[in-house]
Amino acid sequence: MSGAGTNAGRALPPAWQPALGTPGQDRSRLHATFLTWLRAAHCSGTALALAAESWVRAARSAPVSLAFSQMQSEAEEGVHRIEYILSCLGRGARGGTPWIDGRDLTIPAEADDTRLLALARWALMRMSCGTLDLGTLAHACGEYQAARLLQMSVEEQLTTARLLATILPNAAMDLPTWRAQ
Repeated sequence: MSGAGTNAGRALPPAWQPALGTPGQDRSRLHATFLTWLRAAHCSGTALALAAESWVRAARSAPVSLAFSQMQSEAEEGVHRIEYILSCLGRGARGGTPWIDGRDLTIPAEADDTRLLALARWALMRMSCGTLDLGTLAHACGEYQAARLLQMSVEEQLTTARLLATILPNAAMDLPTWRAQ
């Protein structure tokens, strides 16, 4: 293959071109969106790691505390992966608007394990969906190593969500009622 975007000197058929953009200006806008979402994922992952740390202390049973400890370490690992991706792109993590705000993850003193698990499962699913979207965007930008690293984070998040579901299968998947008040 001689040169990017060619097929033995000929242009690639339209079906082989990236689905989310064309060369030139659309490509740079797509890459800018990718960087914005990476920064959002970084902020969200950091918020989740900090929240999981407080959930470990608030949990009333050992299995729940252990699951939150695993969630914290996996969230921290996901943040490190995003920092690595950003550093490879020559960018910093500052300036992101999180998908999950730290205020959404705070718990009142009266929260029991069921409420903690419901909140944690909600946060994990939100992070997983955002990270999956980000991985798709990475593919569209041609950032295949980034897409693989993001996929690893999603797999860890879903593994933790399954673990939480086995501890208390009846914990609701949406935000507990104290969030609506």
